[in-house]
Amino acid sequence: MLCRLQVSRSCRKMVNEFSRDATRRSSGGSAAPASQAGLMLSRQKELKRLPVAPLQDTLKRYLDSVRPLLTAEEFVNTQKVVSEFGRPDSTGAKLYKVLEAKAASTENWLSDWWLENAYLKYRMPVVVYSNPGMAFGRQTFQSKEDQLKHAALLMAGALDFKTLIDRQLLKPDMMGSSPLDMTQYQKIFSTCRVPHPVCDKLDTYLLSSNPPKHVLVIHNNQFFALNAYDARGTPYDEHQLFAQLLQVVEMSKSPGPGVGVLTTEHRDVWAEAFQRLCQNPKNAASVEAIKRAIFVVCLDQRLEGTDPYEVACPTQMLVGGHDGVNAANRWCDKTVQFIVGEDGSSGLLYEHSPSEGPPVAFLVDHCYKYMESKGKFHWSPPATGNVPERLEFEVGPETLQDIEEAKLSIARLASDMDLLLYKFPSYGKDFIKSCKLSPDSYVQMAMQLAFYK
Repeated sequence: MLCRLQVSRSCRKMVNEFSRDATRRSSGGSAAPASQAGLMLSRQKELKRLPVAPLQDTLKRYLDSVRPLLTAEEFVNTQKVVSEFGRPDSTGAKLYKVLEAKAASTENWLSDWWLENAYLKYRMPVVVYSNPGMAFGRQTFQSKEDQLKHAALLMAGALDFKTLIDRQLLKPDMMGSSPLDMTQYQKIFSTCRVPHPVCDKLDTYLLSSNPPKHVLVIHNNQFFALNAYDARGTPYDEHQLFAQLLQVVEMSKSPGPGVGVLTTEHRDVWAEAFQRLCQNPKNAASVEAIKRAIFVVCLDQRLEGTDPYEVACPTQMLVGGHDGVNAANRWCDKTVQFIVGEDGSSGLLYEHSPSEGPPVAFLVDHCYKYMESKGKFHWSPPATGNVPERLEFEVGPETLQDIEEAKLSIARLASDMDLLLYKFPSYGKDFIKSCKLSPDSYVQMAMQLAFYK
């Protein structure tokens, strides 16, 4: 099985390709309301409307795309069908008028259809099938505290990036001389996919009148809400976050029931299990806190194995390691999940539907720069402490059965996934572009051909 994976180097490349000024200014003060007008959204009115291509142009492009895949006889038959579809009084012409009407009444005629059909209606598990993973460089941890210190730095860096979004200090992304839509940045935090039969939904809270102030931390399959801001609205730094992480570990010495593994299931299976789980008011309240959390930090246990880090770490990010050992230490419907393992593995898993890659890549890049700016972590106890809130789950027989079945499902999926590192030295994206081809499409076609063979 082929899977999605991005490594930290690709994040850097993506940042450069989108011509972002790598130096970002941190506020250093309290977080402003996310709705405040500022630089980030200053060019939204310049965004070009997505045009509706003429029907005949679309039909010609369709024929060009299927020609290499069909026999001569099949292509002739396809031409006849396409010609009939494109007649002035045909179904195609009527549908085209409907499309033009939608384009005239909406900012982007494709976006809601794309979100639903490419993501929310897709019924396979988000794990492997749609959630990309990012593998960061290996860390050297000498103790449990080292793991928590690294996690605290990642958290502080992410909160610092969120402040730039809240205060709208990010420069607009550009494609050449054209600005790009920046509203995706407002969806990577405090957003969660929610399972439903047929079509999932997205709940996002960043722009609400009372935006969330907590981060979700998962350790030993137990869930905790950590307060991330002080009374003035200033995000806590790594020292204050580290103090809370120490408490999380102390409060979760025994494993939780593993509710998080349910999020790795087939979407319809998860939707049914979700309804059963949330019938209990205490469970529903815990799920609500999870959904509202700014982002997730997963503190994983050490994994045994002989795979090199370049293989073991991506496997950890995508499926929780071999056989999905850490798969219950997740909530895979959350947009951003930082993962830090006891063995020095670290990375990120993100639910793809609210955002394309660049906002998440810029987040990771900012976290790295934040950690580099801090240098070596020197622990100093905070003046005041916060006690993490344990998110309780009361698990009945039906949900216990759901959990056991989900564990088997993710173990099968993990065992069916072959992941290896292959470096191709012959050429790269520049050569592909010189052939007037899309590197992304080119590589995906190569993957499809390899799978076919």
